[in-house]
Amino acid sequence: MAKSVQEQIEHLRDQIREHDRRYYVDAAPIISDQDYDMLLAELRDLETANPELITPDSPTQRVAGMPIEGFTTVAHARPMYSIDNTYDVESLRKWAARTFETVDAKLAKIDAELSAGEAELADLKGDRDKAAIQARQKLEARHDEFREKRDTLLEKADEDGYPVDGGYFVDPKVDGVAISLRYERGKLVLAATRGDGVLGDDVTQNIRAVRAVPLVLREHKKCPVPDVLEIRGEMYMPTAEFERLNAAFVAAGEEPFANPRNATAGTLKQLDPRIVAERRLQFMAHGRGEFQHSSLPVSGEGQGGAFTTHDEFLDAVAAWGLATNPRSKNCDSIDTVWRVIQGFEAERAKLPYGVDGMVVRVDRYDHQERLGYTSRFPRWCIAYKYAAEQAT
Repeated sequence: MAKSVQEQIEHLRDQIREHDRRYYVDAAPIISDQDYDMLLAELRDLETANPELITPDSPTQRVAGMPIEGFTTVAHARPMYSIDNTYDVESLRKWAARTFETVDAKLAKIDAELSAGEAELADLKGDRDKAAIQARQKLEARHDEFREKRDTLLEKADEDGYPVDGGYFVDPKVDGVAISLRYERGKLVLAATRGDGVLGDDVTQNIRAVRAVPLVLREHKKCPVPDVLEIRGEMYMPTAEFERLNAAFVAAGEEPFANPRNATAGTLKQLDPRIVAERRLQFMAHGRGEFQHSSLPVSGEGQGGAFTTHDEFLDAVAAWGLATNPRSKNCDSIDTVWRVIQGFEAERAKLPYGVDGMVVRVDRYDHQERLGYTSRFPRWCIAYKYAAEQAT
């Protein structure tokens, strides 16, 4: 007997919740990222076609995941969103096209003119006197002119790779466990896992045992240490350490970890920080949460402070003593981004840690704020997954 639409939706929700648990809680996924994305897309399409069946607890209506049991649960000052994935250049260009249409200044002016013209035409609707007819004809001609300008601008943007003012920032997507580090007056006071993006697990004691994470930020003349600073990044296990650890497990007759990400997640769930210290985890900063500085202005929702771009912020993070990725690139167009992605595919195999893709984001913070968020992802960034990472 065929399932009703509601039964199909509930079945998909149950599947996705189970895979969320396996991925975020157990750190033991049984399907590929692409298969997971396909399930989520199927659910989203069914809910879009049947909006009366959308519920607040649907996987499409929240960030994702659950906190790991056994640790104190803490609230993130700002949500830790997941990043949407893409698997081909066509999808990447579609994302860039949407981004361009939202943030391009010239296109915004044209759209403002079109909106104003449509409002004036609406006011004249129904008037049949000669003056009104002439005014309508003039407005329609002007509307056609701006519509043609818009089409030309978008065609040129397509040819040029959708360049945005400030460009795109591209960096390797380290295959690890997302962590938020909170510093107050330069001292580490909290480290938390992403959890469901709103609530995570307090793993401060374990993170304090990781030498790659400074307990006190380094002072820098050009970048004063903020009163409050949240650094988001990946905790990961280098390949050599993963091999050393697994060899020790096998020698002791114990089951080895399946991959470095699982080894990292398992290490962070240890109740004894001494074990964490022995496993030589590393940290790579790539994002930001809350930012407060008594002597610097706070810029908008993103809390970027005195920084206008993500690149500037990461330069400051490096100055404060945290690792950032030296293989990050600034790109002027999505075509340049694609060349960087293609060029990095062979290079990533030589790295001493796992990389499962590249993250592409709009560099300017004001553009990021304009683009905003969906219920699950920022609209201002996207992750490209390499073919080898798309399979189970």
